[in-house]
Amino acid sequence: MTTHDSTPEYVGLRETLQRLQSASAPDQAAIDRVIGELEQVQLRVKNEKTGIKGNNPNK
Repeated sequence: MTTHDSTPEYVGLRETLQRLQSASAPDQAAIDRVIGELEQVQLRVKNEKTGIKGNNPNK
C-alpha cells in the first residue's frame, strides 16, 4: 500500500520544506508553494487509494 509519505516526490518536497524553514532568512513564499505541492501530493495519493477527491468524503 502506498502512502503519501512513501512517494519519492513527497519525500523530496519534505526535505525541501525542512531546508527552507531552517534557513537563516526563510523565504515564506517558497515555503507556502512547497506546502501547497505537498497537499496536492497527499490528495492525489488519497484519491488513487480511496477514490475520494478532496477532504470531504461526502462529496
